[in-house]
Amino acid sequence: PMGPLLILGFVLLAGSAGGWVARRIHVPSITGNIIAGVILSFTLLHGTNVAHALQGLSSFAIGLIAVTAGGHFSYRRIHNALRRIMFISIFESLMAVIVVFICVRLMGQDWKVALLLGCLAASTAPATTVALIRENHAKGPFVKTLLASVSIDSSICILLFAFVHSLLSVLYIHGADASLALGFNEGIKQTLWQLIGSASFALLLGFATTKLFDHHRFHDFSVLLVSILLGVGFSQYVGFSPLLTCLFLGAFLGNSSRHNELQLKALDPIEPLLYTAFFTLAGAAVH
Repeated sequence: PMGPLLILGFVLLAGSAGGWVARRIHVPSITGNIIAGVILSFTLLHGTNVAHALQGLSSFAIGLIAVTAGGHFSYRRIHNALRRIMFISIFESLMAVIVVFICVRLMGQDWKVALLLGCLAASTAPATTVALIRENHAKGPFVKTLLASVSIDSSICILLFAFVHSLLSVLYIHGADASLALGFNEGIKQTLWQLIGSASFALLLGFATTKLFDHHRFHDFSVLLVSILLGVGFSQYVGFSPLLTCLFLGAFLGNSSRHNELQLKALDPIEPLLYTAFFTLAGAAVH
């Protein structure tokens, strides 16, 4: 079987070629990455569990994307649009939950399934949004509102899913003997665990990161790289949401000082490769 390094080499080559073709026909390069990944999975990597072999790379990529998205939730940037951003994010998320819940129920599904799918519908994909903005070098009020809304939407989705998942787990485990009050209490506990745990760890990690940024013995690239690795890895280890932790980490760095906000661009040299690998792997994981 092919090792992960050889698989990564093929993924990067195929994804880069797909992105180049997509740009030539005036289509976003991530579309070419995904199509190249689908083709790769059915040809050269047929029968290879690509998602498992490069799971660590995908986790790091989504952590970097989340830090970037969280960094745009800077009060200096959005203070004059904060009310609009909060209204859009909350209204969009709740309406997605309500509409999907009603539609799935009308299709005859159980209310538990409908509620779980409704909570998933609240999500806005940060990876696609950030990648497209970076590719087009987009700026302005719309982009500012969009990136901040994506951060809030993703956080709402994670917390809603944690609550509903715990609620339904209690109902499924205990069956008819379970009460909604018991499930509700368990859901609240899990939501607070995710929120407080991820936020506390992100603040601690962000504080250490800012101190290392100020210490000229350490390279900013290396500091941010290790911070994201620790944020993703420790969150997975203890059961926090890596995405939520990295969103909080990016928001902390973006709000702590203008210097730290600029350091969020330290990983810019490797971002194109990470985006290419991430979206090509997404295509290769299509079944």
